[in-house]
Amino acid sequence: MAVTDTTDHADYIITAALDERPARLPDHEAENHALLQLVDRMASGQDAALERVAEQAAALTRSGSAGISLVETAPGGPLFYCAAVAGLIAGDLDATGSRKEGPCGLDVGQHGVVLLKEAARAFPALDAVGPVMGELLMVPVHLSGRPDGMLWSIKHDPSDRFDREDVRLLESLAKFASIAETQARADAELRDKEERLRRIVETARDYAIIITDPNDIITDWFPGAEAIFGWSMAEAVGQPG
Repeated sequence: MAVTDTTDHADYIITAALDERPARLPDHEAENHALLQLVDRMASGQDAALERVAEQAAALTRSGSAGISLVETAPGGPLFYCAAVAGLIAGDLDATGSRKEGPCGLDVGQHGVVLLKEAARAFPALDAVGPVMGELLMVPVHLSGRPDGMLWSIKHDPSDRFDREDVRLLESLAKFASIAETQARADAELRDKEERLRRIVETARDYAIIITDPNDIITDWFPGAEAIFGWSMAEAVGQPG
């Protein structure tokens, strides 16, 4: 998967260090509370689910910032953009206006879980962002079975280190990000189809198209029906079909 960032990230990748560090014990109470909040948000159809995943990623991994970068199709090839950002760099990263140089300029299919040192040097787009940046941990977000994004978290204190427990937490949250984004895209596609259908129906003047409810009461009366039968929508809606 090609991206525009040409930085040699290999100089900063230290993923192997995760296996050398002791992992802290899981905080199952905090994790369960966070996951229940995400389930409730998605079940209720609330917007900004990805933003909430990013917030929980920062909190659970005890990081200063976190976010989700996804792939979008562009004329020059696929590009990464920040779909959600939480924490210290949220406002600053958005202010750069860059949708091409977020903290995910790697081939996610090739690398999988990635730990980088000196995040701002690894990703020049972050160099102008205010807070000091240390390690950057990323895990893939899968959409339609493909790794089409990354959930990432940044330590702003250079003395802080990620461990395998952080990887586990991010991988768990990445599943929620995948579900939320897949549902959002499906909803958007359905809305587009419904809008296209409505435009077709509203411009069809040669056919009397009407919609009734289960009791055969007219609920929609389109221009074709009005032209053929002579009744206005106000007159027709509510009448027996």
